Amino acid sequence: MTRNGENPWTRSRKKGFTLIEVVAATALLATLLTLTSLVWSNTFRRMQKSKQIRQIVILLEQKMNELETLYKIDTLQPLPEQDKGDFPENKNFTWQYETRPFTLPEALILLKMQQLPQNDTNSKVTQILKDILSESIIELKLTVTFKEKTKYSLSSYFINYKDAPAKVLSAVTNIVPTGGLSPSEDN
Repeated sequence: MTRNGENPWTRSRKKGFTLIEVVAATALLATLLTLTSLVWSNTFRRMQKSKQIRQIVILLEQKMNELETLYKIDTLQPLPEQDKGDFPENKNFTWQYETRPFTLPEALILLKMQQLPQNDTNSKVTQILKDILSESIIELKLTVTFKEKTKYSLSSYFINYKDAPAKVLSAVTNIVPTGGLSPSEDN
C-alpha cells in the first residue's frame, strides 16, 4: 500500500508507457527493420544476379548464332583458332572463343568393348573414321565475361558437311579390295 492507500500494482496507467516498455518496443522495431532490410537487400541482389545471367544467356545465344551464320556461309575455314571482342550495346560484357579439332576417343577401345575382331580392316576403318571426323568437325567454346569477373561458357560443334561425304567415299574405296564387292549367290 502506498501513502494514499492505493495498491501500486493495481493503479491505472494514465501517465503513459514505462521506460522498459518503450525500450522493448524500440528494440523489437529495430530488429524487425533490420531483418526486413536484410531480406530486401538479398532479394535485390538475387534479382540483379538473375538479370545478369539472363543477359549473359542472351548474349551467348546471339554470338553463337552469329558464328553459326558465318560458318554456314563459309565452312570452317574462316573461323580462326581464337578471337575476342566486346558487345557494342553492352560495355560490361566481353566475349571470346577458341576452336579446337574434334577428338574421337580411341576407336580400338570401342571395338574391344563391342567385342569386334581387331583385324586389319577394322583398324583401318576406325583410323580413317577418326581422321575424317577430326578434319570435318571442330569444337567451338564461346565464353562471355561480365566485368572481367563472372564467366559463362557454351560449347558447340561445327560440322563441315561439304567435304565429309567425299572423304568418306574416298576412304571406303581405298579399303575395299580392288576387285570390289561381289553379291553373294543364293542357291
